[in-house]
Formats: sequence, structure tokens, C-alpha cells
Amino acid sequence: MNNAFTLICATIILGLGSAAQAADKLPDFLSKVQLHNFDGYELTPDGKGVSVYRLPAEVRSHLSDAGARIMVFSQSGEIRFVLNEGAKLEDVTIRLKSNRETQISFYRGDELCGETKLIEKKGVKPYSPPSLVGKTGSKQYPDKACEIDLKPSTLKLPAKAGEGTEGPKPVKRYPEQVYRVVLGGGVITLTGIEGDIRPPKPEELPPVLVSYGTSISMGAAAKKQEGSFTALTAAAFGHSLRNLGCSGSAFCEKEMADYLAKQPGDLFLFEISVNMVGKGFEVDEFRKRAAYLIDAVAKAHPKAPVVCISILPYGQDKNEKTAVRPREFRKALEEICRSTPHKNVHFVDGTKLLSFEGLNPKDKIHPTAAGHAEIAAKLIPQIQAFLGKKEK
Repeated sequence: MNNAFTLICATIILGLGSAAQAADKLPDFLSKVQLHNFDGYELTPDGKGVSVYRLPAEVRSHLSDAGARIMVFSQSGEIRFVLNEGAKLEDVTIRLKSNRETQISFYRGDELCGETKLIEKKGVKPYSPPSLVGKTGSKQYPDKACEIDLKPSTLKLPAKAGEGTEGPKPVKRYPEQVYRVVLGGGVITLTGIEGDIRPPKPEELPPVLVSYGTSISMGAAAKKQEGSFTALTAAAFGHSLRNLGCSGSAFCEKEMADYLAKQPGDLFLFEISVNMVGKGFEVDEFRKRAAYLIDAVAKAHPKAPVVCISILPYGQDKNEKTAVRPREFRKALEEICRSTPHKNVHFVDGTKLLSFEGLNPKDKIHPTAAGHAEIAAKLIPQIQAFLGKKEK
């Protein structure tokens, strides 16, 4: 498969059930770009803008409150476009809002050309999509009013632009004519796109790695989105990343499994799930949910490797009493993978991917930037071995 996950004007409508709006009500500017890693939207009250989410409303409604909240954030989201013949990058402007001081990276093909960050506008009320009022902020992370009229041609590289993406080197993925605006979090609302541009064609896009898991898969504690172990792994295989990491709430719900099974993908990566240990799920319930998830995706994508990573090392493993439960969950996942009839399912022992030195010393659960690089460096050879077996 060589069709990256896409979301452009024509496909936003699909799969949104009763929440879908008529195509003629969507802002015309959406037809100019491809939105990657988004599959849900909500029009602004005036109908002139649109908030974009990683999951559609009918899937989010079946997740936990925390899961539904986190899946509206834009981690690893991309706005992709190609200049039409004779058009100039200087004429391109992307107007957007966020409820966080969102990091933005701008790429031409695979080359990082510039970075910026949405900064809070003091004294301005943050914008919240109508369905999310009161649901996206907290005392620790209050909503902020962040806006930008992004002109990609003006972005420059900071002095330390290479930091945060240590690890395995990427292979070529995108032709030079494909421009990408990579978003690093926040609830994104697009209010306008100007310029003589079009979405990339399928043949201009790489295969897709679809990842699901905890905040670690989502990229927590990596210095930037491109430095997460999932992003580094995708780049090493020449894939784009469909990041469905669900911070604090990767509970392997049936509806989430059914959704994942329907996603276009060439490689699936599941890191499951320390969240279920921490939230008191019984190992039998994890076994049932994980088995359903793995079977559904492997059956729907028989030619795509489905790589399942057991719980990575964390603080509880250092205490014999608290180490019992994560050990049981790891064993359950391995048994599921070993007993499945699907030849495309592969188990990876998470305890072999990360050293304790690669953990954040404060919370002892999230990898540092170096930890993410370590995971990717140890995971990639294993996936390469799985792919080698597949080819034989």
C-alpha cells in the first residue's frame, strides 16, 4: 500500500455519522491541502473555520473521558501541500489557532527548513470548539489563546534545530515538492489557507506506520514530535506516522480496535499498555481487549506486520511487589501473540528496548529524548527481521 492516511475536503465527511456536515458547508480552503493524522472535525460557529481532531466524534464517545480529551490534540498532525506550477511559497499563508503554545516544524520534502511556536496572546480569551468548552484545559495546563498567520517562507532554523531528533537516521520519504507543516500538540482550529497550492497526490506520499499506545507512543518527554520512538521508527522505514497514542488512557477499547482495523496502514505498532496496569484493570480484561485488537487489525491487514510491544521498563519494575502486575500483563501479551493464527503478528519484549537510564528520573515512566532514541534503535532491527521473514 502506498496511500498515506489522508484527510482532505472530500474525505473529512466519511465516517463521521450524525456529526457530518454537508460538503458545501466545509470551508473551501480545505481543498488546498491534505491534513494528515486527523480524522475528525468541527466547524466554528460562523462556519468559516474548522477544528480538526485525531479521531472522529463517534469513536471518541466510546473512550474514557481522558481518552476522548486527548484524542482531540494534534500530536504528529501535518498540513501538507504542493505548489501549483508557477506558484510561489511566499504567497502561502496558513491561519490557525491552538489552545496550547504549539511547536511547529516546516519541511520541504524531508528537509527541515524552519521552526516556530504559537505564543499566547495575553488578554485574549482562548477559543474552544463548542463541543469542547470546559474539556480541554486544567489547573496544570489551562487553555491559552494562541494564534498565528503562518507564512512558511519566512520560517528559519534556530541554532539548535537538530536537537531532539537523536537516534536512527531516516530514509528518503517525500519528494521535494511536498511541503509539510508538522504540529506538536494543542487543539488546532484552521481559519484560512491562502496560496496557489494543492494536496499531494498518492504517488507523492510514503507508506504509513499506524501506532497506538500510551503517552510514550504519543511522544511524551521527547523534545519534539519527530523525536518520539514511533516517529523515529516510521522515518527509518520510510513511512509517515499515523500517531494514535492515547496519553494515560490506552485502554484497548473495542471501538478503538474496530477503528484501527479500518485504517489504511502498511505497518502497525501497538505499545500496550501500562495505562491499564495503572488504572486497575484486571489482566484477564487486558487479555480479552488486547486479543480482540490484535485479531481485528491482523485480519483486516494480512499483508501488514502487526508489531506488539509489551510494557516498557519503569519504576515499578524495581520493586518485587509492584513488579508483579506489569509482569503479568507482559506475559499475557506475549501469549496472545504466540498463539494467534495470524502470521503477520509479532511480539517484542518491551523490557529489552529501554534501559532504566533512559527513563525520566522524575516520573520513572516516560523515556527521555535519549530514551526514545534507544527504543527506536533497538526496535528497528527486530522489525527488519520480521519483514525479512515476511519476504521469504
